[in-house]
Amino acid sequence: MTIHPKFPQWYATFQIQKNDERLSARSDAIVAYIEGDEVDVETLLALALNLKRGIGDSEVASFREAFVATDAGFPDDNPREIQVLAAAALATILVDNGDPASHAALCTATTMLCGSRSAELPMNLADLSAEALERIAEHNSTRPKLGSITPPPLPNRDHSAALAKVSAGEADAMAGLITQVTAGFRKDLNAQRDHQQAVLGAMEKFVTVQDEELQILWWLVGGRSKLLDVNFDKVPVDDRPFLLAMELAELTQTLPGPASLRGLLSRAGVSGKKVSIAGAMTSAYDTLRRANKRTPSSVCHPLHFAIGRMEEFEGSEGWAAGWAAACGIKGDATLSQIDLAELFYREELLLKHFG
Repeated sequence: MTIHPKFPQWYATFQIQKNDERLSARSDAIVAYIEGDEVDVETLLALALNLKRGIGDSEVASFREAFVATDAGFPDDNPREIQVLAAAALATILVDNGDPASHAALCTATTMLCGSRSAELPMNLADLSAEALERIAEHNSTRPKLGSITPPPLPNRDHSAALAKVSAGEADAMAGLITQVTAGFRKDLNAQRDHQQAVLGAMEKFVTVQDEELQILWWLVGGRSKLLDVNFDKVPVDDRPFLLAMELAELTQTLPGPASLRGLLSRAGVSGKKVSIAGAMTSAYDTLRRANKRTPSSVCHPLHFAIGRMEEFEGSEGWAAGWAAACGIKGDATLSQIDLAELFYREELLLKHFG
């Protein structure tokens, strides 16, 4: 993995004087952190968006250690630099098309809550995550070009030295030749096996996505809610963003989900009407109790985190103030119903796969 190509530009926003050595050290530290065992997307988001309630001292220390390892003079008190470095690490992860990028893109989208959370950063994380979600979804739906998975070359192995020993009648020479030939054959066979597995894996993933998209299409064409056993148009309007998002997430196995997510929700009857987040969730309280509530986080799963607060108040409106304060969101924040549905769907996926 390499650092995001725009990192020098982003890091320069708070550097008084250009320092190539420091820039290189920061770049190396970000890549090392991402490739290491301690990488945590939630920590990066909490640091990048300055969500103090969503992060502990140990997580911050773990992130700092990556930079101390490449620069012993890394400052102890540099919150702004840490914020930008965390955002740059997220942006770097989002460049890829693999599962870590899908996870990071979903988490970034749900955490930022369509602009309800934001921070002054040299990059637009919301746009980067949206681009990654669309790119990865389209990549998953594209038939793989199996010819691009290059088979390993068959080497021309030289056994002349071993053959010479056999011809000279040296002790154990034949056994040595057999061992050498066998080891080479086994190595070549394993390489061919790995190639075949790569080809089959690419096809299996594509077929899985095709099957998944077919099931989603049947759900949409059928136009009937499985949870309520009524047609989509009979689902209460206030419940639709959450109920239909839950059903669609249940049909989704491949992250980050279909590229046509917004269109699917719209065709199912979710409108673009602006609503209060807290008000919409209070109105749909009975439906929300069906949601996946497996260890929601106030950082990455703010809507599901709200359900726990709602249950403490038995669905009454008093829950919203505490939730908003805990999540760093304005209590009167508004979103369109379709934005709510998208976010709730993505939180469902995150809790289903990583909760």
